[in-house]
Amino acid sequence: MKKQNRLAIIGAGPVGSVLSTILAQKGYNIDLFEKRPNPLENLQSNEWRSTNFVFGIRSQDALQRCGVFEEIFKYSARLDRTKFILQNQDEFDVYFGGKTEQDRSYSINRARIQKTLARRIQDYSEKIKVNYNAQVHNVDVQSQTFKVTYQDGIVEQKGDYEQIFAADGTHSVVKQAFIQQPGFSYSLQYSGYGYTELQIPAMIDENGRRTFRVQENTFFYWPRKGLDMVMWGMPNYEGDINIGLYLKVKGENSFEYFKQDYKIFEEFMHKNYPDTKYLMPNMKEFYDKSQITRLLNMKCSPWNFGNLQLIGDSAHSMNPFSGQGFNGGMEECVIIADLIEKYQGDWSKINPEFFQLRKDVTDKMNDFPDTQFSFIKDKFYDPDSQVAIMITDYLCRLYGDIFDSQIQLIRWTTTDYNICLGRGQVQAHLINELRQKVPDILNLIKANKLDQRVYDIVSQYKGVHNLEEFLREKSNKDQKESSKYTFENLFEKYMHGYQKNQPKL
Repeated sequence: MKKQNRLAIIGAGPVGSVLSTILAQKGYNIDLFEKRPNPLENLQSNEWRSTNFVFGIRSQDALQRCGVFEEIFKYSARLDRTKFILQNQDEFDVYFGGKTEQDRSYSINRARIQKTLARRIQDYSEKIKVNYNAQVHNVDVQSQTFKVTYQDGIVEQKGDYEQIFAADGTHSVVKQAFIQQPGFSYSLQYSGYGYTELQIPAMIDENGRRTFRVQENTFFYWPRKGLDMVMWGMPNYEGDINIGLYLKVKGENSFEYFKQDYKIFEEFMHKNYPDTKYLMPNMKEFYDKSQITRLLNMKCSPWNFGNLQLIGDSAHSMNPFSGQGFNGGMEECVIIADLIEKYQGDWSKINPEFFQLRKDVTDKMNDFPDTQFSFIKDKFYDPDSQVAIMITDYLCRLYGDIFDSQIQLIRWTTTDYNICLGRGQVQAHLINELRQKVPDILNLIKANKLDQRVYDIVSQYKGVHNLEEFLREKSNKDQKESSKYTFENLFEKYMHGYQKNQPKL
């Protein structure tokens, strides 16, 4: 086959699979290589321990273009609220949505999405040749070639592709080849923490149907002060809750420590998370097969050498705490497709513009979940943090026509991440102003009441995403307003009989 319109994609995870399908629709012939087995025939090695995906509007366009959105939607669980379960077992809910009832996120198990995408790829069998159990190695940047070892031991040299996408994750074999190239910058930072998987299994009712043991359509957090760990839960459509336990890799109350003895782990969990006694009857099963996935932050530059191109987690990896790794990868599939149209398939123009569009954005995307993780782990119970959570929830619920939180912009709009992150500073400043100028705001929150003072203040921040610019404009406006009522008082200086501050009837 001639080089023209021949592409290779290494990695058949969500990004590689969606990209393959979208490019096949554009007429490209794809060789897709995946080191794991076919998910329709065998369990992939990490299915049981991969935390759920949370997807929303940022991934919707890619999933619709791929033709799988409706099926994925059918097998997902809608998220309407976040429930915080405190150390004393008290609990409360906060709003988890955008402006409308349609602005929601959805939770889906990785295994389910992989199977859906694998079936979709089969619909393009004339355009996509899938090679499962195929180990790519010996990537040569100069010749733009690589070798593949197949399950039967046969080794092939592959090349002569118009473009080669590396969608094979954080430890991409293509990126490992890039590391040897002059001018390539690479940063991989491990936080010292990781996550492992537990589960709240579904209950079976008297009719044999699977039901939730806990509140439906809910994202769960169990924040604990002083434990140096975080536990969260995301629902699956079949009634079970996927639990992510984030803890240190080594040291006190760490994964290494708990793996020594299940009884130690069980006693710790039952003491610090009492509801696990009755919500997790299968804890021992998950403990026995548990592994840890380390939290990391990976950045690199550039993303391509010639027509070898990194995409998704191969180009930028983050911890899963903001749920934006999957969504960001889906956005990049759409960007590539649109750039193909813009430049009529000229990869010499597509690759640099793709990097220019995404590099700064993804660097900031990478850092955001680290901040979120630290907030829940270390700062959740601080008084200022408690107040900020309550005020933000209050504004989202009652003043949604004039207020957007940072999380709302990130999760339920396609707003540029730079603007979203700028909104965080604006939001913090707004909260401080409300606390100063509406001293009874916590009473308003408790009573769930609207208030004109709040409305007047919040309305000034509507659509504001740059705090420095906002404060500068506000200061100039205040000065102009003040100047309307000030004048040089010549009367005081020269008027006979002038009396200072002594009005008479």
